[in-house]
Amino acid sequence: EALMGRGRFAFGLRTDVVLDIGTATLVPVHLVGHIGLSERFSTYGAFGWSLQSWLSNDELGFDTTTRSVIRGLLGLQVVLTRATEETRLYLDFEVDWMHALREVDYDSLGVTLNLGLAI
Repeated sequence: EALMGRGRFAFGLRTDVVLDIGTATLVPVHLVGHIGLSERFSTYGAFGWSLQSWLSNDELGFDTTTRSVIRGLLGLQVVLTRATEETRLYLDFEVDWMHALREVDYDSLGVTLNLGLAI
């Protein structure tokens, strides 16, 4: 995630790899926005598109590669400790939604918890 901002607001780009074991592998790129609620808490949202996605489902009988998966997420970030003004250890709680626009019927809703270091 690369962010730029001022005060309580930051915007940027984020990419990651999503592994939905046995069903999907995605590499989405997102536009993301953060809003600081206090010194310790911030909330954020992102919307993205997967540049390359592999989807599979043995029960429904498909195994395909597609570039038409969108992803949205909402999160809460809690700063656990600060080493400097910009370096901090944080915990993220995210709700994540993915949807294939064509080729196959794929929807996913998930919750993740991340431990991160911002430098």
